[in-house]
Amino acid sequence: MGWCRECNTLFPDLVAPVVSQPVAMTDSSRDRVICSGCGQSFSEFFILTPANRHRYLVGEDEFRARGFGHLLAPRADS
Repeated sequence: MGWCRECNTLFPDLVAPVVSQPVAMTDSSRDRVICSGCGQSFSEFFILTPANRHRYLVGEDEFRARGFGHLLAPRADS
């Protein structure tokens, strides 16, 4: 799955990225991103803080290596 930080949209399946859902993260006591694979809520509310980023984010190179490079904007050096 992927989360677009620009439009705050969660794409539960990057193979079919047209399916999306808004992410309304307003209440840290109950709002959690839910894994599209297993249906479990992420344990942290603030998943993109420096303390938690390493658990959830992959780098651009890994994203491309997994076959999803076509979903990214072209590189400036291309």
